[in-house]
Amino acid sequence: MAYLKKGSANYLKEFDMWRLTGGFTGDADPLLTATVERCGSGGVSFEKIGTGMPTPSSGKWAFPSTGIWRVEANFAHYSTSEDRLIRMIILFTSNDGSAWSNVSFGDGHIDGGASGNVHTYTTAYAVVDITDTSQDKVGFKLTKNTGGSVTTDGGGTENLSYMSFTRLGDT
Repeated sequence: MAYLKKGSANYLKEFDMWRLTGGFTGDADPLLTATVERCGSGGVSFEKIGTGMPTPSSGKWAFPSTGIWRVEANFAHYSTSEDRLIRMIILFTSNDGSAWSNVSFGDGHIDGGASGNVHTYTTAYAVVDITDTSQDKVGFKLTKNTGGSVTTDGGGTENLSYMSFTRLGDT
């Protein structure tokens, strides 16, 4: 794995992970950044590589440096009600949030025919070119189809619902 070896030209220089600190029911637009923390607290071993992502604000995630970045979102959900489609969306803005574009979708489905909590996951990936660290940002949005309720799971020391950010290379 030469890309992880220090001194290698392909050495991974930036990587960070954040997770939800608690669950919530319903949609999130944008996903509230007050409910996240860097992974690794609560006894789970994790250390960011490089500078790490700045603490998000108002649903906006800034980047510590320019370059090509891979953004990943993995979220756990459950519901006891009828059929549900849950959609995770990664958003991008190049003007500090004045206008957003959907850049990636990840869908999960809950079959309401079962009794008790039925679980699913949504995963979305995006690759974004960050050319201006003050203007280029990402955000996350969760929606579900009409009716019923879906809970997005978070909290504890596990990474039940989390986001990761990896700098892949120069712009």
